[in-house]
Amino acid sequence: MVDLLSKLEEAKQTGLLHLVQFNLRAVPSDLFRLNFAALYRLDLGFNHVRVLPDAIGQLAALEFLWLNDNPLQSIPPSIHKCAKLQVLDLNRTELRDLPCELGRMQHLIVLDLDRVPLAAKLLAASQVVGQSEKQAQAVCASVLRYLHRKDIRRQQKQILFEKLKDGPYRESADTNDGMERIRRLMKRAIKEFPTEDDVQSLIRNLERLFPPNLIAASDHPAATATAMRAHFVQLKQDNQKKKLAAELELKIRNIYFDRIDPVAVEPMVLSIYTEIKSLKDIKFLIRYATSLFPPTAAEVDGAELRDRLVAFQDEMARERQNAIDKVFVAVTNIYSDVEPDKIRALIDQVVPLFKVALFPYSVLLAPTK
Repeated sequence: MVDLLSKLEEAKQTGLLHLVQFNLRAVPSDLFRLNFAALYRLDLGFNHVRVLPDAIGQLAALEFLWLNDNPLQSIPPSIHKCAKLQVLDLNRTELRDLPCELGRMQHLIVLDLDRVPLAAKLLAASQVVGQSEKQAQAVCASVLRYLHRKDIRRQQKQILFEKLKDGPYRESADTNDGMERIRRLMKRAIKEFPTEDDVQSLIRNLERLFPPNLIAASDHPAATATAMRAHFVQLKQDNQKKKLAAELELKIRNIYFDRIDPVAVEPMVLSIYTEIKSLKDIKFLIRYATSLFPPTAAEVDGAELRDRLVAFQDEMARERQNAIDKVFVAVTNIYSDVEPDKIRALIDQVVPLFKVALFPYSVLLAPTK
């Protein structure tokens, strides 16, 4: 005990505290009651500590923390308040999980997790193949990315829940049954929105995506969630079409310049959209507009433009296939002793790497409008 007190007193001056093999069953409470604001190095390895107290977050200057070889079972979320922490040694502890807040630590570069019985997903994040001298840093970066994503998603879930109970379902949020229905529907719905951006869009559009009838929606959460996802995709496509419509207007103005009434451009785009509906085809039309639009604005017709687009795509596909066939012949000549099926398999692997189709020769020679 005397030795421990002397160590604590010394640490106030040096900022270093080494309590290795002190037979400790808990982190000394004096560490948080006394003035240890300057403590930057703490070694608690080879003890019997099972729980790291929330007060660890008070050690704001901490840069190095060793907790290895303890039967440690939990790390408090407050660990993220040790914002200067660079090294965290958790080797040979009994941890199964790590707090999401750890993912907020921007200065942590070494996270040792050797022989720690982590849960499956966290274990997968910690298994990084790399050079031995960079292994600890790579493991740390991978685990922090995983925890950061988990932290963000948890925060998004909380925001979504608050907005649902204060917004479209505020009348139902007054009862336990209503709160349970909100949670049930939200839990299933959020599975249809796997990325951070998707959930952010879900939050922004919750009034349009979540059904007004909570009881009916929560009685069939899977079907509701699927319908919400379909509605979300449609909204996303509609927004993209609006953006592409603006691009198409600019393209038409550039093609016909002073030969078209500006007032006629928007109705022209709308007429084109009635015939060319997929995002892929609209993007294709914008990309090859100078080759697809007729010489004068008066000749623009949605149906005819659609037919020209389809014919142009078919011609490009034929040109590309002809080029692929020529590659097959050339490779066959090089590897004459190899079976044709194997050569075809090789071509099928290589060709997708060259995605630019060969333009029809007549189009390349066409004058710019």
